[in-house]
Amino acid sequence: MEKTREVDISLLRGINKSISSRMSLSELMEKILEVAREIARAESSSLLLHDRETGDLIFDVVIGDSGEIITGERVPRGVGIAGRAAETRQSYIVNDPRNDGRFYGDIDLKSGFVTRNLIAVPMLMMDELVGVLEVVNSLNKEEGFTADDLEMARYVAEQAALALTNRMLHDDLRRRVDELSALYEISSSISRAGAHEDILQMLIESLASSMRVERASVMIYDTAKRKLEIKGAYGLPGTDFTVSDDSVSKRVFETGNPIIAADIKKNDADYPVNNGRRYRTFSFISMPLFYKSTVIGVLNLTDKVSGSPFDSFDLRVLTAAAVQIAEAYLGSLNRVRLEKQKQIERDMEIAAQVQRKFLKGMPETFGGCSIAAYNKPAKEIGGDFYDFFRFDDDRYGILIADISGKGIPAALFMGAVRNIIRAHKEVDFSPSAVLSKSNDSVYQESEYGMFVTVFYAVVDTAARTITYGSAGHNDQLLVRMDGSGVVSLGSRGKPLGIIPGVDYEQCTVSYCTGDMLVMYTDGVVECLGEKDLDIFAGEKRLAETAASFLNDSLDGFIRHLNDLARRSTIAEDHRDDFTVCAVRL
Repeated sequence: MEKTREVDISLLRGINKSISSRMSLSELMEKILEVAREIARAESSSLLLHDRETGDLIFDVVIGDSGEIITGERVPRGVGIAGRAAETRQSYIVNDPRNDGRFYGDIDLKSGFVTRNLIAVPMLMMDELVGVLEVVNSLNKEEGFTADDLEMARYVAEQAALALTNRMLHDDLRRRVDELSALYEISSSISRAGAHEDILQMLIESLASSMRVERASVMIYDTAKRKLEIKGAYGLPGTDFTVSDDSVSKRVFETGNPIIAADIKKNDADYPVNNGRRYRTFSFISMPLFYKSTVIGVLNLTDKVSGSPFDSFDLRVLTAAAVQIAEAYLGSLNRVRLEKQKQIERDMEIAAQVQRKFLKGMPETFGGCSIAAYNKPAKEIGGDFYDFFRFDDDRYGILIADISGKGIPAALFMGAVRNIIRAHKEVDFSPSAVLSKSNDSVYQESEYGMFVTVFYAVVDTAARTITYGSAGHNDQLLVRMDGSGVVSLGSRGKPLGIIPGVDYEQCTVSYCTGDMLVMYTDGVVECLGEKDLDIFAGEKRLAETAASFLNDSLDGFIRHLNDLARRSTIAEDHRDDFTVCAVRL
């Protein structure tokens, strides 16, 4: 008896040493059961952990025959000898379970195990139930379990409750630290990524490292293509494959619910596997990416480096990470768009400065005449322009033009047309020749059906004449100083760039000192025609306004037109470029 007692004490010392060691939780439970079986001299032993949510007892670790069969099985709350021990916090010896009404025989039926006798001892830690320790089938087949066996089992249960509680608290704390560390690494990656077009690739690599997995991917739903597309991948051979309608990712995207599988081999009907890919493990987790209650994509992880299955801890981490990744991705997209918009605005401002420089070449006087001009694009930059040329001491060229369209395309086309006209007027500055030659060149340069209307006049201050031609432009105005009225200046000719080989009419009109030549684009008469865009009413109003300023300065006339334009009732999105050039002859 003394020798047996020495063996028991040795075993108890072994469990105390195990409890103080750095064993994993599973290793610790196996050691406890091994000691319990030896001390109680039993064939088998098991730990049933308490599920606080349901009150059930769950077979977590079993030592002995058929242990792998019943591990994970549940004993409903209050059912069986173990359930009774959990509820009453009392220990029980049952040496004849078949004749005991409390005995729960379902486990024997499922496992094929035969329970001859058992001890059930509650594991308590400060009156909190941790679980139940069972030792089953005494090796002393004649006597069964004794009070000494029960006492030894109680001691093991006490030590087990302490050890398991401490280990679970330690593991829970470690998992919490791991969770925070993973989220910190992801947050750090997000802050480093900033506004980056490849942010999802950067984040999925960081996530794979933080979660310690060998394969990961992030998919985003393309609303235009109506399909999920991989935007970032880690450990995958490629990203160019179609997401099938029965895939896990498609299901997660459509339902908005995560899927976590410990072993897809057991659920291959529910979770179809792409046989073209070779996975090292059979566990995965798939998480929807939400942004403002809308699913925008899916996160997928598989093949833990450790080989273990995904669990609730991984689900918690990935749930928190998914929120950060979705916000970071859309935030990055917005920042990239903002940067592009700012670049466009900077480019527009540069283009506007270049355009304003073009339009600064107009002199204040020439050959005894005075001149003033004004241009206001409908957008940042426009397609209207005017130009001035000096041919000799008596002859001067003035033109005004209106490019089809608005914005950057019109501004670019404007620069080309301006250079073409300037080149051809060096050969022959007469309106018919300049317009005809320029038309052929503009036709060659024109793309996307763009064209330009032009009114070009040559003022001869010695002969007191205006020779002009029009390429589809509005009739311009010559306001007589003597009060005889307004002369409409128009001639036949198509806009430049529509068809080649066009001949342009050239006309000449005489002027007197004090007459005013008013050149403008259709944006002026549309604006003066108010909300109906009545160009005829606008032309009449322009002529009346010009006549009223014959004895005033040209700058005053221009300012007055600008005031009328600002007070116009035309909606901003309907306004055209506003350009006017006035010459006091």
